[in-house]
Amino acid sequence: MKRELNPWLLERSKLYAKYAEGLPKNSSYVQVSFDKPEYGWIDMHVSVNYSEKDCIELSNAIHEPFGDLKEWLEHIVTKRGSFPEAGSIVQLDCESYKVVLYYEPILYTEPGYRGHIFNSNKYGCGLFYVYNEALKSITANTIIGTKDLVKSFYLSIINYAKEMQQNENFIDDWVWDAYNSDMHDYDADSPELKEFFLKQVRSEIIEKFLKIEI
Repeated sequence: MKRELNPWLLERSKLYAKYAEGLPKNSSYVQVSFDKPEYGWIDMHVSVNYSEKDCIELSNAIHEPFGDLKEWLEHIVTKRGSFPEAGSIVQLDCESYKVVLYYEPILYTEPGYRGHIFNSNKYGCGLFYVYNEALKSITANTIIGTKDLVKSFYLSIINYAKEMQQNENFIDDWVWDAYNSDMHDYDADSPELKEFFLKQVRSEIIEKFLKIEI
């Protein structure tokens, strides 16, 4: 009987072997976008160099995912360049399957190793990938600057939160369900509700690292 291999470990081993041969000369671009919520779901699109690689179905039924994404980004910022906590992972529960977002900084290279991007990026660079349990594969992967990855994800989330302030259905379709335990102090017609989601996803740690004001 043929032994079944662990698909996550197998996919990771292939990825590490690929980049062990050398890094690209230039950093890639990672783009993230979010659809409007529908019945407790928000589709998150992940693209690399403007080519969509995965559509992740975020759900608020089990656990609110934007808080997890913020903590993941904060971990990347605060633990970059330090073992053993340099690798940063977040697992998103899509109810019937899970998706892993992973970022691991490349902390050193050997003499003669082809790694132009490693030497040219002030904030360091690392391996970013998305593993989709339903597809049993790594759907997106690239070498990207640490600051570039954090900036792309964070600003996408912040811009989405600002956009949803103008969406009358967003509070009912997402906020009330996702943050139910935190909503008892708010009236249904409170104007502060429009600011609630933005306040939840903002991070002083990340904004200080990016040197931006929201």
